[in-house]
Amino acid sequence: MRFTKFKNIISKKHRSFIQSIWYDITNYLSTIKYWFVSHFVPKRRYHMLDLRQPKVTGEYRYGWLDSDHQILFALFNILNNFVKHEMPNSYCPSEEEVSHDASLLNQRNKYLEIKAIHYWWNVDRRRQEKRKDHLLSDWHTARKYCRAEEHQLWENLRKAEADLEDKEEEMIMRLIKIRHSLWT
Repeated sequence: MRFTKFKNIISKKHRSFIQSIWYDITNYLSTIKYWFVSHFVPKRRYHMLDLRQPKVTGEYRYGWLDSDHQILFALFNILNNFVKHEMPNSYCPSEEEVSHDASLLNQRNKYLEIKAIHYWWNVDRRRQEKRKDHLLSDWHTARKYCRAEEHQLWENLRKAEADLEDKEEEMIMRLIKIRHSLWT
């Protein structure tokens, strides 16, 4: 009788000990697998921010990038990823639904704000960049050939650059204000 009791006690302790060791081993292997997948599977590299811009824009593709542009590209790449991958799962109440339930107005406004900022970054901003590049080219040509309109073209270029910087700052602030809405 005593031997059976002793055997049961030892058996339970061994089982618990073995389960503990097994848990530690599987947890360790799971952590290694997660680390490996997070570092080497491109779609699972959530801890990495890709600052590259689409090839069509002619903007940053690789190499050194000043911190101010890193911040700009990181913020808007995050927004682009959200719109591409998560926004299709988001719900935007219609105007009719908002008229029946005013509590949906905030949700609709945030949804439309996200779309407006995204549109500015991907369409309007590119137009402004092209305009600025065109002004730079015109100014460079005028300067090269010592034309009289060089000074006016320089002023136009400076104004276009200032307008673009002001708009970028405005959109960054708008994006920061709605950052809590970027989830599904």
